[in-house]
Amino acid sequence: KLLEEAKESLKAYKDCLSQARNEEERRACEKLLTTEARKLLEQEVKNSVKAYLDCVSRARNEKEKKECEKL
Repeated sequence: KLLEEAKESLKAYKDCLSQARNEEERRACEKLLTTEARKLLEQEVKNSVKAYLDCVSRARNEKEKKECEKL
């Protein structure tokens, strides 16, 4: 149940961010994050960074490195 609430909180945060027009509105979105959702977000970021770094380390040229930026 706690995980479900965290996922809902994270989704609300991401939706809010996508509609935010400036830094002040983006900061206001952070209030939507519960403690558990914040942990979930941090884990997502770590996984995303790891995937990017793995991709870059396997890239054989600039074009492939550019493709990694989509991660």
